[in-house]
Amino acid sequence: MARPISIKFPFQRTQDGGVFDTNKTTDEAIRADLISLLTTKRGHRVMRPRLFSPIFDFLMEPWDEISDSELREQLLDKIDEFMEGLIEVKKIIFELQDDGNTLRVEIVYVLLQLGGVTDGVELFVPLAEKD
Repeated sequence: MARPISIKFPFQRTQDGGVFDTNKTTDEAIRADLISLLTTKRGHRVMRPRLFSPIFDFLMEPWDEISDSELREQLLDKIDEFMEGLIEVKKIIFELQDDGNTLRVEIVYVLLQLGGVTDGVELFVPLAEKD
């Protein structure tokens, strides 16, 4: 049986003993860490105030080329700060969904420690609260 590396994110219950399911491979752990970084709002990690996703700073803002460029730059900076040496981002795609209130964020990256294996994550972030 493989030894656990970290807790799976998003949190999942386990039937193998313990409370949370765990990542058992490096690629699972890195993916979970990236999702955790991308979904952490400013101020949620009190002891690590720099650990947050800039995505949430763009909520309630109009989406245009300037927002696209600024968010892309800020995301790359955050990923470099917290995941340096683990991944290299190859592509970031922002796509405003048909409802006009949801931003699809896709990040494609290379796992540097696993010989260049490519992986990716996809998030759907509401840009405005619904009435």
